[in-house]
Amino acid sequence: MRPFVAPTVAPTPARSRARGLTLLELMVSIAVLALLAMAAVPSFDGFLQRREALGLSNQLVADLQALRANALARQEALRLTVRTPALGRGGCYAVHTGAADACSCDSTTIRCTGAELLRGGVLPPDGRLLLRANVASMRLDPRQGTVSPTGSIEVIARGGPSLKHIVNLLGRVRVCAASGTWPGVPAC
Repeated sequence: MRPFVAPTVAPTPARSRARGLTLLELMVSIAVLALLAMAAVPSFDGFLQRREALGLSNQLVADLQALRANALARQEALRLTVRTPALGRGGCYAVHTGAADACSCDSTTIRCTGAELLRGGVLPPDGRLLLRANVASMRLDPRQGTVSPTGSIEVIARGGPSLKHIVNLLGRVRVCAASGTWPGVPAC
């Protein structure tokens, strides 16, 4: 029988090379990440504009449907009034009772005199969106259930695409992409 002999271990180098990044490698990596981030910012800004426009569009459609439902339930003529500022930015809309010129807005609030404000929305002048309509006010007659005059309201992303809301005689709303392409929204 042979005696047990322990295997010999090879000697290790006195100092192994440290693992990690050099300063130059780190700076190049940061520069590449900065370039990628700069390329992504404009596309992310466009994404945010589209999301805001789509959110306002959905709110506008809901308020137009509420206009019709409230007018029929209350048996009272109601109006949708749209105001676009002279500077071409921002705007507001109001669902209200009373005359067409009973409601107005500034950059933060809607004011109605001699009328009841039921719903509304205000866009700040320094925001990303603009509200524009081809009629100043639409009136829903509760006996006939009709809108007069019919018209369209556009939600426009600043420097970008727009969504058009076409209100027909019966107060129904059709949304289409007036300019640009929107996923899930047909072109006008």
